[in-house]
Amino acid sequence: MYKISVVIPTVGENTLSNVLEALNNSTIKPFEVILSIHEDNFDSVKDYKLENLKIVINKFRGQVTQRIKGFNESKGDYILQLDSDIVLENDTIEILLNNINLLGDKV
Repeated sequence: MYKISVVIPTVGENTLSNVLEALNNSTIKPFEVILSIHEDNFDSVKDYKLENLKIVINKFRGQVTQRIKGFNESKGDYILQLDSDIVLENDTIEILLNNINLLGDKV
């Protein structure tokens, strides 16, 4: 099981490679990255390489449906939902996890 799952609903935008590159450079690993994508857009993401990347094919359109599908496929203790044009700083996940741990059972 992973500590954190990063769920990214996508329609194959060209900004996605920047998002995945930033996640690959994260100071915290391993974590799971789930790309939830409509089946018509699979060709635009099939060549992405990232440790712990899981591509979930969805037959229904819409970001809400893709988010739910990605959420249901996630195995992390915590789930971070990202849009496919959000590029995180290298230490973002580390900072989030450190702050969650400070809260203890209050989360």
